[in-house]
Amino acid sequence: MTDSRSPRRKTLHTIHKALPNMTGAALAELRRLRPEDPSSTTFWKIVALYLRPHMVKGGPLRDKQERRWAAALNALALLHEFHTPGAGLGQPLAEANFSELRFTRLIQARGEQLYGEVRRAAGLIASKGHRADAAEFLMLLLYQEGPYMESIRRQIARDYFFHAHSMEK
Repeated sequence: MTDSRSPRRKTLHTIHKALPNMTGAALAELRRLRPEDPSSTTFWKIVALYLRPHMVKGGPLRDKQERRWAAALNALALLHEFHTPGAGLGQPLAEANFSELRFTRLIQARGEQLYGEVRRAAGLIASKGHRADAAEFLMLLLYQEGPYMESIRRQIARDYFFHAHSMEK
């Protein structure tokens, strides 16, 4: 489920390909998007056009999925021109000098705290001009529990610490 053929990853990459066709105002809406209040018309258009197959039919679980996708779309919009499928997340964080403390907070966070940590990490990567795969943020956000959670977090941590420590040499 965490490989590059994941339907959710493909959907995020498809949305990324549509970003250049959006107005500057729509992209700005996504950059300001808050998962706890996804009142953006751009967000709801994306839900209608691309995300409906990934959502459960109703109730609190659907609301939770919408918040997670909102956080992922915010990260994608922040990374926009630096989003590169397959670029990973651990290495770009290490190259952007993301501190071990901040990395630990990111990798251990859940729920509302994770949304904020993802936003900060995506913003830092973009501000430093590093390429990263926003789908890695999506996987962190979607799999905050369950069988894939540990695997996703371990892979990001492996990449981060491998590159952080190889840069010290």
